Amino acid sequence: MKRKLGKIYNIVRELDLDLLVLTSSPNIEYLLGIEFETPTAFVSIYRDGTYRVYVSKLDYWRVIDLAHLEEDNVVPFSRPGVGEPLRNEVDLHKLPRHMLQEDRVKRIGVDNVANKLLDRIRKERDIEIVDVQDRMLDVRSVKDEDEVRLVTAAVRIAERCLEETLHRIGPGVREIDVESWLSRCIVEHEAGLAFRPIVASGPNSSYPHHVSTRRKIERGDIVIIDLGAKYRCYCSDITRTIVVGSPSPRQREVIEKVAEAQDIAIKRVKPGVEAEEVDLAARQALGEHARFFIHSTGHGIGVECHERPNIAPGEKKRIEKGNIFTVEPGVYMRGEFGVRIEDDVLVTESGGVLLSRFPRLLV
Repeated sequence: MKRKLGKIYNIVRELDLDLLVLTSSPNIEYLLGIEFETPTAFVSIYRDGTYRVYVSKLDYWRVIDLAHLEEDNVVPFSRPGVGEPLRNEVDLHKLPRHMLQEDRVKRIGVDNVANKLLDRIRKERDIEIVDVQDRMLDVRSVKDEDEVRLVTAAVRIAERCLEETLHRIGPGVREIDVESWLSRCIVEHEAGLAFRPIVASGPNSSYPHHVSTRRKIERGDIVIIDLGAKYRCYCSDITRTIVVGSPSPRQREVIEKVAEAQDIAIKRVKPGVEAEEVDLAARQALGEHARFFIHSTGHGIGVECHERPNIAPGEKKRIEKGNIFTVEPGVYMRGEFGVRIEDDVLVTESGGVLLSRFPRLLV
């Protein structure tokens, strides 16, 4: 946490803030390294480098124990009369006043200008508000060694569950059965779902965001499986395309073309390269099939499954060492089938490194 706190404190210094308040759950999970069922925590970081974690009484001891925080830095809040008061407990309605602390707090950075807490802070004092969410997203986009390790662990869980599930797929199996097996497997590996798994078979595979149905898989079907695990706050996101039985020449051609496009795009990954260049490399490699590629080539992953950088047309932002993002070209032909292959890529000094190891060509 100390390293991450230092990165965020740089925002305080650079923007000349008296106080920075985090209210967004992903930002708080990023800093503390623990997940919240509901958004019941706030973090205040002051000009002098001190900080406080304001947390619901329900999560007080969990935050102290799991985030390894000193009690002096954690302030529980609750409604008056709810259980025995905890040390340093603050009345929920007096939270803004406690957070402001001193009269000299005039310029405040916030990561969500629409948060109700901000309205209550405004009622306490005439303050200047600075939106820092854009800066927070940039901070989160560059992963340190611990974050890379956690994303990699989430990738391994997704891969294990994909491996355990693939051999069960055959004619007569429903899409929702496959989704259920994947979801159960991820939970059994002590992780959460980064998102609801996508299982799209036959003509349904032409819908990039298909929602599993009771459709029974048939011999000759293409099946797209898109899944991700969330392990200790960090996500993975991988996709594989399989054929039940032997692929037709047309299916094989498209699958191999998508795999080639992914390879070429990954080779384009280097620090300093504009994100749109990676996207363009995938589209050019698809050739005549590019007209059926209807989404971006990739997105960053971290505490959220979709974060910076965006690997898409028009994205001028330059890729940095420490970025982790998906590379996932796809081809979707309505009424026929779709193909998508997706892997998680870490940006190193020498280029893009695959975090996922699962075989990409499964035909």
